[in-house]
Amino acid sequence: MKNLILATLLVSVVITAFAEQKNLDATAFNASYGLYSIAEQGDVDAQYYLGFLYFNGNGKDILKDKKQAAYWYRKAAEQGYAKAEYKLGFMYLNGLGVPQDYTQALNWLKKAVAQGDVNAQNYLGIMYFNGQGTPRNYTQAASLFRKAAEQGYAEAEYKLGVMYLNGRGVQKDYVQALNWIKKAVAQGDVGAQYILGAMYFNGQGIPKDYAKAVSWYRKAAEQGYARADYELGRMYLNGRGVQKDEKQAVSLFRKAAEQGYAEAQSNLGFFYLRGRGVSKDYTEAFGWLSKAAEQGDALAQIVLGSMYEDGLGVKKSIVVAYALYNIAEVDLSGDDPKLRDKIQPISAKQVEAGQRLTREIAKPNNLNKAIAVYLMGEK
Repeated sequence: MKNLILATLLVSVVITAFAEQKNLDATAFNASYGLYSIAEQGDVDAQYYLGFLYFNGNGKDILKDKKQAAYWYRKAAEQGYAKAEYKLGFMYLNGLGVPQDYTQALNWLKKAVAQGDVNAQNYLGIMYFNGQGTPRNYTQAASLFRKAAEQGYAEAEYKLGVMYLNGRGVQKDYVQALNWIKKAVAQGDVGAQYILGAMYFNGQGIPKDYAKAVSWYRKAAEQGYARADYELGRMYLNGRGVQKDEKQAVSLFRKAAEQGYAEAQSNLGFFYLRGRGVSKDYTEAFGWLSKAAEQGDALAQIVLGSMYEDGLGVKKSIVVAYALYNIAEVDLSGDDPKLRDKIQPISAKQVEAGQRLTREIAKPNNLNKAIAVYLMGEK
């Protein structure tokens, strides 16, 4: 409800601004008809604002319609309207109203960047950072983040700070990292709050301080930042900056796990398996470990493999255990001796089946499905 109210207010502000810009009576101006009529005549401002209305909806006569938004943003973008170029690029980047297309996203964002659009600078930086539609280039990403950060763009301040923290695209510099992270924190950026907590935890550019790390993790966690929930849970688990409390740790792991954070799902599953902070429950353990294993969490894959090897809450299957150990040790770059080779007894036929299953579970988002299919055939 809060987001709907804010969106409605924003749309109202935009319509009022447009009406004033065109010397129209804002109180009498009909958004759906007036904007459309003017936009059809080629007015670039009207085209952009109509795209904005379709993207957000006005809660009245214009419903959200991403395809229509893209249509009108394109009309404005083709006339060189920088904000529309950015918006259209953003929509191609995320597949909103148009098929996801990194080449098109890159094209439109570059056009907006050429006109100094700060939003486009940030998102083009993200594309270079991730290698989306272009070879990964940390130096170019850092340059673009800096341009946006120097204009006070909070997300870019945060991202530039992280690049200084990790030495990507710039020389590692904790002082610079702290400077940019604090600027983003001052604007309420939740990612920056988490990173500041991590810097206090690790003593990077500032004295190590677990209490302050807890404080910043908590601020980010209260805004739904899953990784902060997880790290705050670890603080409670180990009694760092707070009194040790396994139940509170489990509660925080659960919050992060429910948001899909793999490490939290893995920890929560392990705690159910061992009965730490919660009653032992193999069904819960299996469920959470399966979710984490599907996301490629190697430790979850190993623990899940041990459940299949020992038949804990699941039908015992040496082949499934072999495959899970196998794929996990690939993810971990191989521990020696390998867990798969410790399984005894195991036949040559089971090893062969385990290798075939490994290839299946290695396919994207196919781990749990492949195991289920194998077990059905094993009956």
